[in-house]
Amino acid sequence: MRRPSVLYKTLRDLRWQVFWYGIGLGLMSALVVYIFPSYSSQFADFEVPEAMRPFIGDADFATGKGFLSAEIFSWVPLIMVVFAIMGGTSALAGEEASGTLDLALAQPMTRTRLLLEKLAGLLVAAALIFLLIYAGWLISVPFVDIDVSLGELAVATANMLPLIAFFQAFSLWAGVTLPSRGLATGAAVGLAVVSYFVFYLGGIVDAVEPLQWATVFYHYHGTEILTDGVDWSGLGLLVALDALFTGWAVVSFQRRDLGVSAGLNLRLWPRAEPQ
Repeated sequence: MRRPSVLYKTLRDLRWQVFWYGIGLGLMSALVVYIFPSYSSQFADFEVPEAMRPFIGDADFATGKGFLSAEIFSWVPLIMVVFAIMGGTSALAGEEASGTLDLALAQPMTRTRLLLEKLAGLLVAAALIFLLIYAGWLISVPFVDIDVSLGELAVATANMLPLIAFFQAFSLWAGVTLPSRGLATGAAVGLAVVSYFVFYLGGIVDAVEPLQWATVFYHYHGTEILTDGVDWSGLGLLVALDALFTGWAVVSFQRRDLGVSAGLNLRLWPRAEPQ
């Protein structure tokens, strides 16, 4: 049985990103838990402004669940989306641009295996970051009077993975479909920005509200998970979208003519021929 060498290489290439993302977000999560007792009484009568509810939810800030929903689960997914897009567009499009993809495909492996192991490496890297975030809960929650259990935080943290997996799969698909990594990154960033903007605007503008269903952030339900539990229908849709773009990426990669990317070999003027 052959070892998944591409998966190991992907994880090795991402090791420092995993370390710094994980340590930074884990320490921030622990810090938010530790400061909760100092702020809980001040937020007893705090009412979330209407314009902020789509971003931080409508939970009670005086409770641990509401406080963590607003202070962690509202913005950490956005940071992880950046990680997903960077990793997804560099996995294959980045290697093609740098000229190392041909070397990888020269090894005895199929394009499908290469793509799936790359994507598996991205997923494992994201999962490792979430484990480091959970480590932040482990070193803080047991020592603070807060009405959130470690089990609830485990579910809420894991709930971010399907959203991140979607952007990884979409970015990977864009990287093997569009002519260059720059265009792929633009498409993925554009999708994230437009999706989040429509989701946010739909929470405060009635005319835009019906469009929220078409955004991935609407189905994530991150700021409500600690109070309302897992939204299984939204989770199922995200998993289905992950599978769709993964399969689409496999098909696109099989058909891609490597090395014939627009803009990779353009010159401003012809090279002078030797006399």
